[in-house]
Amino acid sequence: VEHNCVSLRGVPGIREEFAEVVLDPVDDEFYAENMFLNFGEVGDNVTRLVDNFKKTSQFHQNVDNAEELLKFAENFPEFRKNSHIVSKHVTLMGELSRRVNQDMLFDVSRCEQDLACRDSEADHRKQVFELLGNEKVSQKDKLRLVLLYALRYEKSFNQGTRQMREMLYKAGLGSDKVALIDAVFRLAGEDKRSGDVFNNKTFYAKAKSTVRRRIGGVENVYTQHEPLLAQTLSKLFNQELEEVEFPTINGDSNTDELGFPPREVIVFVVGGITYEEVKCVELINGNAASQVGSTIHDGSSTAAAMQVAKQHGAKVVLGGSSLLNSESFLNEMARRTSSLPH
Repeated sequence: VEHNCVSLRGVPGIREEFAEVVLDPVDDEFYAENMFLNFGEVGDNVTRLVDNFKKTSQFHQNVDNAEELLKFAENFPEFRKNSHIVSKHVTLMGELSRRVNQDMLFDVSRCEQDLACRDSEADHRKQVFELLGNEKVSQKDKLRLVLLYALRYEKSFNQGTRQMREMLYKAGLGSDKVALIDAVFRLAGEDKRSGDVFNNKTFYAKAKSTVRRRIGGVENVYTQHEPLLAQTLSKLFNQELEEVEFPTINGDSNTDELGFPPREVIVFVVGGITYEEVKCVELINGNAASQVGSTIHDGSSTAAAMQVAKQHGAKVVLGGSSLLNSESFLNEMARRTSSLPH
């Protein structure tokens, strides 16, 4: 998605009118109601959208008197608009399904989520090597898997680094892409970042993550990860932020002098924000809870922040210098690290 537009040019059998489609929650009610749902849920709702439209179309086809004809004429612009929306989302869902199957995205996503949320080096190494050796997995997905593995197991990464690099070269990636493995350490290695990205810096964090996974806390392996921002906002609302990482201009950040919990929080990320962070903030603000409320894991930082925000009427405003996906992030990382010393 770029500037609310999705390009489908080059997609097999695409009609010209859908070569580029607009996704805007202001003008597209279906998109507004489904933009934070997962792939399977959206698929089910597209099916319902089609079924409902068929019923409406059947009614219009059975117009048999002047009164009904006049009513149909009055509603015809809305009927045409709905027809276009249905066709657009069916087309998008069809292409998404094709790409998911073609690129084995379920397998890739499962591995990515597991890498982000669980410590199991031997198991993860096996999974990554299997996907690296699969010709159906795309080059960019293979690179992303290796980068996630490298960050998760930075201290012991050298055990598999040579073979992983060789497999990336064999998959057709150039040296500029493989060099991003070293670049990610220089930019976001363990000694460069703050916060507990993988929930493994303390015994308590590891135990909490393990307990949540084993006692029914993970209902969907494809949506178990939550961004660090959720943890940060939960700590903010509960007066647990560390002064060293989040200094204040006046006073102590964890005293009542500043008014806790705050009613309005402005978060701006220099370098860019992600789609997952946008979803997280919308959930905390209560704007997307009706869509994905049943998939919010009990005991998660998002759930904790949501509870406090709802209780005290707090709102979060999120902004950033750009909206990132993995591809744009890697491009920016390559640009920024090219001038850093090796």
